[in-house]
Amino acid sequence: MNVKKPALLGAAIRYSLVVAVLQQANLALAEVSKPKDSGLGQFAVQYSDELLVAACIFLMIISSFIGVFYKTPVYGGKPLPMWLKAPVCIAGGFIAFLFCLHVDKALTLLTPIYVGAVSFISPAVIHLVHAVLVQKFGLRLGVDEELLKKLEANASTENG
Repeated sequence: MNVKKPALLGAAIRYSLVVAVLQQANLALAEVSKPKDSGLGQFAVQYSDELLVAACIFLMIISSFIGVFYKTPVYGGKPLPMWLKAPVCIAGGFIAFLFCLHVDKALTLLTPIYVGAVSFISPAVIHLVHAVLVQKFGLRLGVDEELLKKLEANASTENG
C-alpha cells in the first residue's frame, strides 16, 4: 500500500517564497542594467513615436510598390490599371494608420505591420468588392457584356 506523504509546503507557497527571496536580486539587477542617458536605446525611447511613424511610411511605400506590381487575382471583370493601384495602396495604408490610432489611442509596434499589410492588399480588396457588386447586385461598371452573360448563366443554373 502506497501512502503519499503530505508535503510540508504546497507548490503555491514554495513559488511565493522563491519570488520573495529573489525579488531583491531582481531589483538590484534591474538597477545595474538600466540604460544610460546616452546611446541608441535612449534615442529609441525618446523618439519612439517618430521612429514608428517612419517605419509606417517606409512599409507603406515598400508595400504599395509591391502591391502595384503584384498581379491582381482574377475575379471577373477588368483588373485595376497600374496608375489606379498606387493611390489605392497609399489610401489603404493611410486609412489603416488612422484606424490603428483610433483603436489603440497610440502608436504600437503592430501599427507599421497593419499599415504595410493593408497597403499591399488594398488593390485586391477593391477588385474583390467590385466583383461582388457585379455578381450579386448587377452593377455593370467596367465589366464586359460577355462576362456578365456568363455570370447570369451561372446564377440561373444555380437557382433553378
